[in-house]
Amino acid sequence: MTISLMALTLVALSSAGLAAQTGLALRPDTAQYHLTASKTDMRNLAVRATFTTRDSILLMVPGGMEHLPDGWRTFVHNEQLRDEQGRTVPLVRIDNRRWRVPTPPGTRVELSYTVRIDHDRPPTNWFPGPREAAYVRDWGIFALGRALFVVPSLELPAAIVRFSLPPEWRVAAALPSVNGST
Repeated sequence: MTISLMALTLVALSSAGLAAQTGLALRPDTAQYHLTASKTDMRNLAVRATFTTRDSILLMVPGGMEHLPDGWRTFVHNEQLRDEQGRTVPLVRIDNRRWRVPTPPGTRVELSYTVRIDHDRPPTNWFPGPREAAYVRDWGIFALGRALFVVPSLELPAAIVRFSLPPEWRVAAALPSVNGST
């Protein structure tokens, strides 16, 4: 089984993290994403993201899915935001595929959500092109980064992506691995 993240603009790691793998110190504003997949429910990817807010807006990368009023966000569900103390922070869906969060800029938050990989199923009945893909097949899950990641800004200074997968699954990305990570 393979999860393919073509055109992913973030560093993909499947183990302990960038600092442990490279000896590099993480920047305090490094975004971290942890994706969990299950072979019993391949269409639901659980995402846990930790990042620093830039302003009061979270968003998904624009481009693609223009035929849906809510774009990529159509497939994001069960969003929950918490501050550094673990308190729930209100998260309000607003226009243009964004969310409003009442936190001051520079606040470190944890966002959890589920991405339902139904891009290729009714009601959209949409066959994805190479710039707009997220689908499930018997051989695995294929997704662009823009289909998976809610971000605090279109300009992330640094990011780490880790995966919790069944042991026989592998990650394939269009980026070189970091020190042999898979």
